[in-house]
Amino acid sequence: MTTNSGNNDNSFQTVISTLEKNLDFKKWDFEKEFVSVDFPPYVIYRSKKCLARFYWYQTRFYEEPMIYVSYGRLHAPFDKNIMLWNGQNCHCWHLINGILLFLDNRSPVDISMEDYVSPKILREFRETNISKSFPLGEYIAKEQAIIWEHYGNSFFDLFDLNQTTLWDEYSKFLKLYYEHSFQQAKLKGHSPIMSDLYKVC
Repeated sequence: MTTNSGNNDNSFQTVISTLEKNLDFKKWDFEKEFVSVDFPPYVIYRSKKCLARFYWYQTRFYEEPMIYVSYGRLHAPFDKNIMLWNGQNCHCWHLINGILLFLDNRSPVDISMEDYVSPKILREFRETNISKSFPLGEYIAKEQAIIWEHYGNSFFDLFDLNQTTLWDEYSKFLKLYYEHSFQQAKLKGHSPIMSDLYKVC
């Protein structure tokens, strides 16, 4: 494991401890790969199939920090969200919503016609825990643990560089979603700009 040892942040170290208490990294073959305590702090865990990045973000000192989670394939640079891949600038860190909707076999055309679509497992987790008050990082850790247990290896296989067929299917899913979202916006009289978020690697 390597560390970018800028200004030490004890609160972020506490978050890392919370993640490791609530997520079974060992079961899913993850090891801590990199910690940066520069702004914004983040920690990256690596398995044989993917990278998981937990990222602390706080815009103002008096606001509660937020913890964001994204996943990358093993070629993703730790500190960049876009990289050159097959001659194109592609997004290499990925948020959970689109991934889970794909794994749930949701139609990209159908979800493009809804204002906001949340994967069923995230809705159920939120509804179950809405009245609870978790310490910083614990909600995110428990949510990710539920996702890992529910989807198992099918979740991690998506990112596996040795299983390109599944990734190609996910790329097509995103492309269809953004194309139809663009068309829906035009039909509603908006002036949308076609998103390049379907360019993933």
